[in-house]
Amino acid sequence: MSHTLRMGASVQLAPIVLFTTSLFYNGKQRCGWSHHLGVKRAWFGQPGLCSILNFVRLFSAILALTFLAQPALQASEKQYLTATIVDVQQKTTTRILYYVVDTPITKDDPYFEVSVQLKNIVYVGRYVPRHADDTLPDEWVAGATVQARVDGRHLFVKRPGGNDVDFAIEKHTAVKPGEKISGPAPPVK
Repeated sequence: MSHTLRMGASVQLAPIVLFTTSLFYNGKQRCGWSHHLGVKRAWFGQPGLCSILNFVRLFSAILALTFLAQPALQASEKQYLTATIVDVQQKTTTRILYYVVDTPITKDDPYFEVSVQLKNIVYVGRYVPRHADDTLPDEWVAGATVQARVDGRHLFVKRPGGNDVDFAIEKHTAVKPGEKISGPAPPVK
């Protein structure tokens, strides 16, 4: 049975359909052009060559999509915004290390609780330093302006040197646009 190339819309769609159908070669059809459009097949004669060509086509399609998606992924990166520190507190939490004759042996671990106003929301974040003597920058006092961004349940605040401090967000509260907050953030209702 002889098939000839049909003129019209199928001629314009043929390269796209041929490329996509050849990407998903199932091993039963011959390598090359689609038989369903009435287009003549190109037969390379070697089944091994068909699988190699399909792999190359699939790899090149994935590579092209990766390069096309790159700018969109970079544009979705969260940008730092100007924020104001509302309150900084150093607190401790007590944890039990072990028991000696029903008496708990405890240790106080320090952590910092920082309230930051970003746009119209006050975020309260918790930072646990790696070492007990680590501190936050001295410039971080109530009313100080910093660069911050929110990513899920984390608040990232830039240090003066450029590094980030990762705060786990404990709560957040909406603030009216003209209202200024002083002291700790109001409780969430």
